[in-house]
Amino acid sequence: MAHLNEENALGLFAKACEAEENGNIYKAIEIYQILSRPGFTPAVINLGNLYDDKLSPPNPNMAVALYKKAVKLGDAVAAYSLAIHYRNFGSKRWSRY
Repeated sequence: MAHLNEENALGLFAKACEAEENGNIYKAIEIYQILSRPGFTPAVINLGNLYDDKLSPPNPNMAVALYKKAVKLGDAVAAYSLAIHYRNFGSKRWSRY
């Protein structure tokens, strides 16, 4: 893959979002994974959301790992997503942090 600059990342992100909206979850996952490797946080979060909410069966461990990666990169939305994940999976203690 060519160097991933912001313009390329945004274009790929749009394609992943479109794939997701059209129900092509596995294509969206493929693109989000490419964008997640260098730490493009919107893709990391969306990938976590897919693992949490769209896959059947869900993969909560992968979702948590992705949310935590984005949190370490300084993304507040990821912290919120992680809290929602814990709340929805019955770990209310963790949803407060």
